[in-house]
Amino acid sequence: MRNHHTLNPKALTIAGWMSRIASRRASRGRRHRLYCTVWAAAGTLACCSSLAASELPPEWRVRAPSAAAGAAHATISEYLGPGTCIVCHQNEAEDVFHSVHYQQSGPTPNVPNIPGNAGKTDAGFNTYCGTPATSSRATCASCHVSYGRYTSPTLTTEQLHNIDCLMCHQDQYKRTPAGPFETVDVVGSDGLPATIQVPVEDETGFQYMPDEGGMSISVLEAARTVHPTTRASCLRCHAGASGSDGGKRGDMSSVTAAPPRSSDIHLSPQGVDLTCQACHQFQDHRTRGRGLDLRPNDRPERFTCESCHGDRPHGDYDPHSGEKRDTHALRVACQSCHIPTFAKDVSTEMAREWTNPVFSPAACSGQGGWKPEEIRESDVVPSYQWFDGTSEVYVLGQVPTQNQDGEYALGVPLGWVDTAEAKLYPMKEHRSVSGRLVSLAADFDGNGSVDLDDYSSFAACLTGPEQAVAGGCEPADTDSSGHVDLLDLAAFQECFANGCGTVGELIPHSTFAYFTTGDFDHAVEIGMQRTGLRGGWELVDVHTYQTINHGVEDEDNALNCGACHASLSGGPVRMNLQADLGYELKGATSQVCFQCHGAEEPTPFRTVHDIHVKDERFDCSWCHDFSRPERGLTLP
Repeated sequence: MRNHHTLNPKALTIAGWMSRIASRRASRGRRHRLYCTVWAAAGTLACCSSLAASELPPEWRVRAPSAAAGAAHATISEYLGPGTCIVCHQNEAEDVFHSVHYQQSGPTPNVPNIPGNAGKTDAGFNTYCGTPATSSRATCASCHVSYGRYTSPTLTTEQLHNIDCLMCHQDQYKRTPAGPFETVDVVGSDGLPATIQVPVEDETGFQYMPDEGGMSISVLEAARTVHPTTRASCLRCHAGASGSDGGKRGDMSSVTAAPPRSSDIHLSPQGVDLTCQACHQFQDHRTRGRGLDLRPNDRPERFTCESCHGDRPHGDYDPHSGEKRDTHALRVACQSCHIPTFAKDVSTEMAREWTNPVFSPAACSGQGGWKPEEIRESDVVPSYQWFDGTSEVYVLGQVPTQNQDGEYALGVPLGWVDTAEAKLYPMKEHRSVSGRLVSLAADFDGNGSVDLDDYSSFAACLTGPEQAVAGGCEPADTDSSGHVDLLDLAAFQECFANGCGTVGELIPHSTFAYFTTGDFDHAVEIGMQRTGLRGGWELVDVHTYQTINHGVEDEDNALNCGACHASLSGGPVRMNLQADLGYELKGATSQVCFQCHGAEEPTPFRTVHDIHVKDERFDCSWCHDFSRPERGLTLP
């Protein structure tokens, strides 16, 4: 059971959502002892030059397969699944097998709160779909390169034949579960009982098959005409992540396959016409790059805009002038000026409200199902945060921390104004709700564990099936049956031997259970049942940051100085450098200024800054709590 919250109608907007957060914070002083069943920057900062398309390496642009490759593939006489590809491409398949794209897990060198491997199917949990761990394999498998079977860290023939090459190398390819199917009871759009068909799954998962009825060519022709990956190949999955076009990333949608120049100068056919691989550069089927809310790195090295453009792209660097664009580029990511807004072509989801179910006829492969309400916005002005390439990202079993708004933080950029590698980046912020474990079943003394101290209290409550639960025995009634019996004893023994969770951890609700019922409480309880969590829970707000990297616009659209500096032209200002980003004075004005001179006439900020930095060449640390040693200025 949980403490129920009534949805505020204002949650239809982000402002309403924040209002609801404030209301929840005010009520969090009450301790809930809830027990539940286990069912549970005067100028434009712009890049003024770019490579001509003719100067780009050919592999950076959309290309056709080589004549030799085309001729070889044209000899395929029968397509029998991924094994057809493996006959000739064993080495490539082995490369894919070890990749994050296949394993959905990998090393986490840039996420210090995770000691080893992690990923979507390896303790991953986010503000969008939660986790696939407590749902059927088919619920979340449609986008991934697996042919339906669960991935394994052990390389076998079966695993190689589970790599669906056509997902990335044939844009015309479509697939569907092969069956057999079973009937599942669901709640229909009218609230009445209904049924849907889902693939039968065993311990290995299920299997896909080509969906030739949905394809414009036969699967044999698809195999014969495979091609290098295109933008559309990648967007098959990445545009619809979280279940809707443009929903998750905010800077990618189906339009990104051929965006207008005004939306993305890099990817537009009217712009530079790059492929995704021009930046992400696969090696051995492993790609570089990681959004801050993701856990694993396929390749350990970080890549940024400087990887192609260098660290002084504007050609105007002057360490003594804060106005120069390349001086800014030391600490301001290119994206901050060159991506003024995101969700330009397709709106993006800014918040997800699981307590507001919406029936979708398209869900569950067109059979209909329940989805949480999506609160979406277009042309969103990013928020801005320091980011040094590392982040803290939540994994199941950990206890998340709360941010200043009382939300539990699932993805947080690391770095600050005084961090050597940090720059200001544009961010999308996404909000949702989650179940949070607030007490453990049979933990009578509330110390966060079920131990011998709880046994005597439990034994005294073991009264049999006909005896109602007496006062003080509620923790022993693990299944909320109204009495304490042998079933509760078994639950107690399980908690004592193996644990039944950590107070404060988030509960991996079952997305599939929600799809079929629209009941988030039920989804949480199923999630608890499948992960061995027992106890009381509450509904809490969760939040993540996500870096915005796609959607670079033409230089003429770059932000003006007043977008960041309130004292300069070109606003409106979109950030508070002093209050939020570390640029406040290190003391009172009288204290800071009197280090060098007495009282003087009030002077505009820009004049003061130019005198001290441009003319006197004083380092930032004279006035602030950080230094800029790379500029060679005079230290205190």
